Amino acid sequence: MIIINSEKKPGEFGLPKADVRCIDATKEAFDVIGRDIVNTAMLGAFAAFTGEISKESIIDAVKEHFPGKIAQKNVELVERVYEMAKNSR
Repeated sequence: MIIINSEKKPGEFGLPKADVRCIDATKEAFDVIGRDIVNTAMLGAFAAFTGEISKESIIDAVKEHFPGKIAQKNVELVERVYEMAKNSR
């Protein structure tokens, strides 16, 4: 599986044999945290697309790693992108 931070559709990348998933993490990061920092957004997408890690474990790590309001915004970003990815299937 290839997860791409893009507003494009998976078929636009010309990779017919790959399982391509797209999420516009940049837009969501700007909307939620006001900056082009997509790390936590992409983790949310990874969790939703693969099931290899739980959303809750990412949220716990974010809360442990970031202070106060920064943690709240990143949790919001993870949850938002996770839901978008789950609903895009």
